[in-house]
Amino acid sequence: MNNHKIWVAGFFMILLVGQAFCLPFESDITKGNRFYCKSKFNQAEELYSKAASRKEMAAYNLGNALYKQGKFMMSERVFNALIQTKNEKFKEKVYYNQGNAQFRQGNYKSAVSSYEQALKIAPEDKDTKYNLSLAKKMLKMPPKSQKQNQQNKQQQQKKQDTNKGKGMSREDAERILQSIATDEGHRGKKIEGRGMGNGFDW
Repeated sequence: MNNHKIWVAGFFMILLVGQAFCLPFESDITKGNRFYCKSKFNQAEELYSKAASRKEMAAYNLGNALYKQGKFMMSERVFNALIQTKNEKFKEKVYYNQGNAQFRQGNYKSAVSSYEQALKIAPEDKDTKYNLSLAKKMLKMPPKSQKQNQQNKQQQQKKQDTNKGKGMSREDAERILQSIATDEGHRGKKIEGRGMGNGFDW
């Protein structure tokens, strides 16, 4: 009988120690639920907000990863779902990247709209201004020229893929330089997504 009591006491001791170690690693949602059940709604709100912002950041990073893989339509959908965020600085980055995904799909009208929304939040952003002007320029081009530009880019990409490790031919270098000079291309980082959201104080 004494062994049984010791065994039960040991079991409860292990259970309590286990709980003590698990509590610091408890998720914000679980902590928020505990505060909510205790009618401590202010604390619950804070924890739920922290959890929601992390979820937004994960989705934002997913959109960036899709964009970098050339999955522009999927990337646009992810960014579109994030537009409802309340954080204005974050929303500006979402609009900017959504515009880039739309631009890469040849949807210049939507890209213009997204860049304009981003500029409402950050009117001095040089990259967004540049991308907006480029998207407007693309809208003015006849559809045949737009299609030809896309085909040229695809052909260049195929050549780059087959020439990896072989260096660049003189012809390819001249074509790229001409593209940059005529502003057919972009200035390096301009039509690139804004990186992962490491800079926010969540």
